[in-house]
Amino acid sequence: MNRHDTFSSGRALYLHVAGHSEKGRLRDHNADAFALYDLSDPRQAEQLGRLYLLADGTGSDDGGVVASHIAIETIPSVYYSHNDGVGPLSRLQQAFSDAHNRIHEFAVLHPEHAEMATTCTAVVVRGMRMWIAHIGDSRAYLVHAVSQARPTIARLTTDHSMAAS
Repeated sequence: MNRHDTFSSGRALYLHVAGHSEKGRLRDHNADAFALYDLSDPRQAEQLGRLYLLADGTGSDDGGVVASHIAIETIPSVYYSHNDGVGPLSRLQQAFSDAHNRIHEFAVLHPEHAEMATTCTAVVVRGMRMWIAHIGDSRAYLVHAVSQARPTIARLTTDHSMAAS
């Protein structure tokens, strides 16, 4: 577990970030992938923020595993690649678009994975602000630990799926 202290206007934001994934009981493979990006340069971290990602691959065989890993590799690469004054939301939109294109290109080149896809949720934290981008039904929640006995939990995303319709 990592603790990130972010200070802005005399206030402190304490983030407790952890990741864990299991394949579950129904599948013989785990198509989940997650990543936590914290830039080592404090100026860059202040300007671009910290990026947290979760992807859950779908599709038969190993296609979902491939799709989730392509997303986890592409999104931070695109998000952090340009320092041109573009805001976090625009960066996330471009990163998601590029990840989608890479997944599609891979599926075209590997017809056995034609049905592969992934959900993805990305959160950028910069100072006291947060931006979320997501596709699919991997949810983002905000847990506010008012007390350990009674934390408040708020769902921040709405599922994009046929089941949610």
